[in-house]
Amino acid sequence: FVRLALPASALRTEGVAAVATVYNYEPGEVTVRLELTLPAGLNVTGDRVRTVTVPGNSAQSTTYMLGCNAVGLHPLRLTGQTLASVGLADAVQRMLRVRPEGIERVLSYSKLMDVTAGAPASLSIPLQLPKDTVADSAHATVSITGDLMGAPLSGLEGLLRQPFGCGEQTMITLAPNVYALRYTSATGTATAEFTERATRNIRSGYVRELRYRHGDGSFSAFGERDDSGSSWLTAFVLKVFAEASEFAFIDPAVLTAAAGFLADTQKSGGAFPKVGTVCHDEMMGGAAGADGERAMTAFVGIALTEALDVLPAGAQKDRVRTAVQSAASYLVKGPTGPLQAGPAVYTACVRAYALQLMAKRGLATPAEAAAALDVVKAAATDDGGLANWNTDAAAGGSAKARATPECLGCGGHWRRPMSTSIEATAYATLALVQAGDMGLAYSAAKWLVSQQSETGAFRSTQDTIVGLQALAEYGAAIAAAKPTVAVVIEDGAGTTQQVQVDAGTWNVLQTREVAPTGTVAVSATGTGKVIALTTLKYNVPRDPEPPIFNLTTGCVFEGADRSRARCRFCTSLAPGQGSLTGQVMMELGLFTGYAFDTASISSLLANTRLKRIDQDQGKTQVYVDYLKGGEELCIVYDIIQQLVTQNLQPVPHLVYEYYSPDRKGAAMGHVADTYEGAGLAKALGEPGAHVGPVGGGWGLTGSASGAAPCGWLLGLVCMACLLQLR
Repeated sequence: FVRLALPASALRTEGVAAVATVYNYEPGEVTVRLELTLPAGLNVTGDRVRTVTVPGNSAQSTTYMLGCNAVGLHPLRLTGQTLASVGLADAVQRMLRVRPEGIERVLSYSKLMDVTAGAPASLSIPLQLPKDTVADSAHATVSITGDLMGAPLSGLEGLLRQPFGCGEQTMITLAPNVYALRYTSATGTATAEFTERATRNIRSGYVRELRYRHGDGSFSAFGERDDSGSSWLTAFVLKVFAEASEFAFIDPAVLTAAAGFLADTQKSGGAFPKVGTVCHDEMMGGAAGADGERAMTAFVGIALTEALDVLPAGAQKDRVRTAVQSAASYLVKGPTGPLQAGPAVYTACVRAYALQLMAKRGLATPAEAAAALDVVKAAATDDGGLANWNTDAAAGGSAKARATPECLGCGGHWRRPMSTSIEATAYATLALVQAGDMGLAYSAAKWLVSQQSETGAFRSTQDTIVGLQALAEYGAAIAAAKPTVAVVIEDGAGTTQQVQVDAGTWNVLQTREVAPTGTVAVSATGTGKVIALTTLKYNVPRDPEPPIFNLTTGCVFEGADRSRARCRFCTSLAPGQGSLTGQVMMELGLFTGYAFDTASISSLLANTRLKRIDQDQGKTQVYVDYLKGGEELCIVYDIIQQLVTQNLQPVPHLVYEYYSPDRKGAAMGHVADTYEGAGLAKALGEPGAHVGPVGGGWGLTGSASGAAPCGWLLGLVCMACLLQLR
C-alpha cells in the first residue's frame, strides 16, 4: 500500500516536502508506478509520475517538493500501481492547508434583535479591511440563531482560544458545560448526543482539576507546586463542582474538604480574606481594605451557599451554614448610596447576587437582599437601551457597549469594556433574575450578547464563565416562545441570502459567508428574538495595536543541513505599562516542517518563574507566574526538522496577560538565512530561561568581529552577515 506524509499546514510561498512511501509485503521485488495529482493551487518540482522499485517485505520512499501558491485547503491524491501481471494497486488522498502569512485579526459584533409583528428589526455594519491586509486572508460571515446560547452551545470545547493548563483555566472545560446542560434541560432542547458530550467534558474537567488539590482540601493554580491553597480558587472550584454534581459524580468528600478549608479562613466578623494567590486580582477591587475583602466574601459566600444544596448532612454542613449566615451579616453592611464608576461597582454586583442566593435559602432576609439590589440598579449605565455596570473609573461613565459600531476593521471604533465590567454586568443579571426583575435583566442580557466573540466567549476565562451562567439562567427563566423570523442578509457585493428561524431551526447556528468589504445589512421580519453575529477575519504583517509587551525573537540553524535550529525569545513590559503583571502566557510559533525539541523545552522549567509548558497544535504555551516592569524574560530552546521546507516564512509569536488578554504583544519570528557554523547558536546561549534587567547584557548584545554594537537580535543578523562575507 501507499502512504503520503505531509506537514499539518504550510504558509503561502513555502516549498514543503510530501514523502510518498510504498510498502511491499510480498516476498518478491515489485516495481510501482506512482502518480501524484495536485490542484491548481499547488505545483511540484520534478515529475508527478515516478517509478519506484521496492524489494520484498520492505518499503521505499520518494519525496515530492510542493510549491504552495494559493491559500486554501488543497486535496492531494497519490496512486500506486504495479505491472498488470502483478495486479496490485492502492490510492490515498490527503489534505494540505495553505495559510496566509502574517498575524490573524478576528473582529466580531453580536446583536440581539427583537422582532415584533409589523415592526421589523434591522442592522447595518460596514466592513473595512486595513490597507496592509494580507492578500486572500480576509473572510467574513454572518451567523443567525434564535437561541440565546446558540454560539457557545455550537462549540463548547472551543469557547476560548486560550490554553487551560492550570487550576483555574482547567475549569473552562467544566463550568460552561454545566450551564449549557442546565439551560438545555430547562428549555427542553437537550439531545442525547449533546448531553453525552457535555457530561464527558464535565468528567474530564473534574479529573483534571483534582491534580491541583492540596492535602487540606484546597486548590491552587499549580497544585503542590504552590506554597499553599488559594481561597479564591477553592471557592471557584467548590461552586462549579457543586453545580456539576447534578450531572456527574463529584466525590462528596472533595466538596466537604473544600468547604471546610474556606470556613477555616473566615474572620470573626464574617469576612473571608485573601488566602494564598488570588489569580483573578481584579476581583479584589483594585484597592486594599474593605472593598476588596467584601468582594472576596461575596464570592466565597456564593460558593458555600450553593454547596449547601449538595453537602451531606452532618456537623460540617452545619458549620458551613453558620459561616454563610455570618458572611451575610458582613455583606449587608456594604454601601447604600450612589456608586461612582469603578471597582466598587463590581463589589456591589457580586454582593447583590450573593445576598439574593442567601435570601432564597433563608440565610439572609429578603429586605437585605432587595436593598443590595437597589444599590446595583441605581449604578446601572444605559447605552442605547442596553444596561451595563462599568468598573473602569478611567472611562468616566459607560462601559461602551457596541450598540452602534462605526465599522468592523477600521480600528479604534469602539472602546472595549474591561473584563470586570462584563463580569459585573453578568453578576447583576444573575441577581436580577433571582429577584424576578426580568425587564432590566433583558436589557443587561442584550448588552452581554453584544460583548461575545464569534465563539460565544467573552474576554477571559472568568468573565466567560460568569457571562454564560447569566445568559443561561436568564434564557431558562424566560422560557421564551420559539421565534418565527425571516432574516435577509445583503453584503457589500450585493449578494442576498435568506435564513429562516422557526420552531425547527431556532436553536441552530446558521452561518452565511459574506463579502469581507462593504456594508452588511441584516433585516428581520416576523415575531421573536434572534441574534445576528457578524465576524471579520484577516491577516496583517504586524500587530497594529500598541504593544503592552516588547518582544524580540529569532532562530539560527546549527548545521548546514538545517536539521536543527536554536531559538531565543525575549519579552518585557513596555515602558509605562505598570510594575507587575498577573499570569503571563508566552505562545511560541513553530516553523513549517519543524517540531519543538522536548528536552530543551523541558529545561525551561528549571526557572521557578515558569510554572508549566503545554504543546498543542503547532504551538508551545509557556505559563509565566508574573513579570515585573524593568525586567526581561528570555528563553532559549531548540527546534528539530521533521520534513524539509524551502523558503521558510516567519511565524507569529505572542505574549499576553491571561486575565487581561488585550494586554499583549506580538512579533514575527524569523530564521537567520545562514548556517555556516555552530558559533551563532552558541551565541544565543544554552537552552533554558533567564530573568534579568532589560538590556542587562544576557547573551548576544555586543559587537562581532569589529562590527558596531547592536541589540541581540540585530547582533545575530550582523554576525550572520559577517560569516557570509568570510
